[in-house]
Amino acid sequence: MRRHGSRERWSAKLHQLLYSELAHKVFWIGIIFKAVDGILETVGALVLVAVSRRSIINFVCNFFRHELSQDPTDWLARHLLGLVYHVSAGEKVFAIAYLLTHGLIKLVLVVSIRYGKLWAYPLAA
Repeated sequence: MRRHGSRERWSAKLHQLLYSELAHKVFWIGIIFKAVDGILETVGALVLVAVSRRSIINFVCNFFRHELSQDPTDWLARHLLGLVYHVSAGEKVFAIAYLLTHGLIKLVLVVSIRYGKLWAYPLAA
């Protein structure tokens, strides 16, 4: 049999959790993570703009050189090298555009939430 008061107790517990100090802190920690992610995406896009394709290939080759000397069949190293070698200029432009717009939108939303703009809350979810 179901008790009649359980719904009210559940609703009261949920209300208490939503308006607790812990929920407030967790919310702002999430916003900080979103800001850091937006900064990293924007910086990543700017790095891709500044760095040539050849430099990226050289970096990945040097990064995995030791690993491939020990295990030439390393799955991760071989696939990343193959991926870097086959990136076209159009794919690089797409990655730059994606990272830049995605990062800037996140940063705008974080700043808007920081200043209490209500329209930003549902968009930041």
